[in-house]
Amino acid sequence: MPTPPTVTATPAVGLIDTPIAVTIEGLAPRSLVTVEATVVIPDTTTWRSRVAYVADSAGRIDLDRDTPVFGDFLVPDAEGLLWALAADPESPVRPSNARFVNSGLADYTVEITASVNDELVATTTIVRQPVHGTVSRTEVREDGLYGTLFTPEGTGPFPTIIVVPGSDGGVPEPIAALYSSHGYAALALAYFNAPEPGFLPPTLTEIPLEYFGTAIDWLERRPELDTSTLTISGTSRGGELALLLGSSYPQIKSVLAWVPSAYVNGGMGPDDVEAGRSAWTRNGEPVPYAQRWTGSRPTQETRDGVQVFAINSLRNFQDREQHAAAEIPVENISGPILFIAGEDDLLWPGATYSRWAIERLEAHGFAHEVEFLSYPNAGHTIGPNGNPATVLGTSELPGADPAKQVGPIHLGGTPQGIAAARQDAWPRVLAFLERHTALGAEPS
Repeated sequence: MPTPPTVTATPAVGLIDTPIAVTIEGLAPRSLVTVEATVVIPDTTTWRSRVAYVADSAGRIDLDRDTPVFGDFLVPDAEGLLWALAADPESPVRPSNARFVNSGLADYTVEITASVNDELVATTTIVRQPVHGTVSRTEVREDGLYGTLFTPEGTGPFPTIIVVPGSDGGVPEPIAALYSSHGYAALALAYFNAPEPGFLPPTLTEIPLEYFGTAIDWLERRPELDTSTLTISGTSRGGELALLLGSSYPQIKSVLAWVPSAYVNGGMGPDDVEAGRSAWTRNGEPVPYAQRWTGSRPTQETRDGVQVFAINSLRNFQDREQHAAAEIPVENISGPILFIAGEDDLLWPGATYSRWAIERLEAHGFAHEVEFLSYPNAGHTIGPNGNPATVLGTSELPGADPAKQVGPIHLGGTPQGIAAARQDAWPRVLAFLERHTALGAEPS
C-alpha cells in the first residue's frame, strides 16, 4: 500500500524571524501540486498565500530548491509562503504597510497544505512566535512616559535599545519584543497617539524632544539595564527622530535608522497639513523643518493607478539650501550609524536621504562606523524578515480628517524585492547590534 503524501515544515515552533524549510514527499512523480499557507488571526485578518509546483521524478517538492510554476511567488524560497501572505478580501481588517502579521504579541499558527486536483493530500502546521517565551513585558507609565519595556531572561544588566514608531504613532511593541528576543532590553516608546487617550498628544505635532531625554534618564536609573552602549531604533518618521535624537543626546551611542529622512519634516495635524507647525520642539521652541512644496508644486504621480509621493519630495529638495536649517546635524551623533533603505521607496526617498546624511558625515570627518544597506527592489516596508511584504499603504494617519484622505498610497518595491531586502538586512542589523552593544563593550 503506497505511503500517503506528507508535508514537513521546520522548525515546528520558532521566532517569526527564524527561516523555515518545507518539503513534500510521497507525491506521484511529476504531479501538479498546489501548496497553500493560511494564518487566521481571530476577528481581524485571515492571511493566505498560494503557489503551484511540479513534483520531481521521485515525487518530492523542496520549496527552497524548486521554482513554483504559478502563484503568489515565483522563486525557490520556502519563506515565500510567509512573505507572500496577503489579507483575505473577506477579512474584517485588511492591514496595509504590514511589517508584521497583526497578531500583536500572540503566537500564531501557519497551516500549510498540499492539494492535487483540488483534493487535499497532506497538511501540517507551524507556530510562529512574535516574542520569545522567556521575555518579560512591563508597561511603563512613569515620569510622563508611555511605553513598554521588554527584557530577556536573567538579571542583566542588558544592553538597551529605545524603539520609536513612525507616523502611525502608538507603542511599537512588535519590533521591540523581537529585539528583546535576541538578548536586548528594548523600550517601545510611544510619543503620540497612545492607545489610552489623554496620556500623549493625539498627533505628530510639536513633540518635545525633552520627553525622550526623560526616557533616557529613566532607563539609566534601572540597575538591570546597561545604557553605556544605548541604541535608538526608528522607522520612517521614527528614523528621522532616531537621527535627530542621536544628534541631540550624547548618551545615545548608536543609531538604527530604518528608511529615514536626513531632514526634520513638519508636523502632521488633523488635516495632514503642517500649517506652520513643527513635528518637534526643543526648549519650547519649534525645531526648524523642511516645509513642503516651497518650490515646485506637487503633482499626482501614480504607479499602477495608486498615488506615490517620493518624487514630490525630491522636487522640493532641488534647492537644498532653502532647507539648510532643517538638515539633521548627524555629525553630532556619538557612535556608529546603520542606515537601511529601499531604492524604490515611493513614500519618501529614504535611500537618497540616507546618502545625503552620509555625505554630511563625510564632509564633517565623522569618526565612527557608518553602514548603509540599500536594496534596489524594496520600498518603505523594510523590517524583520518572515512577515508579509506589502507594497500598498494607507493615508489614514492618527487624528486625520477621514473626509480628506487621499486613498491608498504606493510604498514601493515588489513583494519579492522587499522579502530579499529583509532577509539580507535583518541579520546584518543584529550583527551591528552585537558589535556595538555587547555587554562590557566600549562605545566606538
